[in-house]
Amino acid sequence: MAYGGGKYNDVVMRVIKELDAHGVILIVLAGNKGSGFSVAVEEGIILNVPEALRTLADEIDRDLGKENPQ
Repeated sequence: MAYGGGKYNDVVMRVIKELDAHGVILIVLAGNKGSGFSVAVEEGIILNVPEALRTLADEIDRDLGKENPQ
């Protein structure tokens, strides 16, 4: 697995173990350690992360009424 060194890495690792997941992406907004993100995924899955995040961002934009954000 490729582990990030983010400030919430301990939480990501607990979630991976608890869910027996192949990867976790955690984005925290204004948490008790501040805002940040941590990623821990198996090597082959890391290649899918950028596209998954773009898709998520597009879906959020659509939900907010922004059809074509670019």
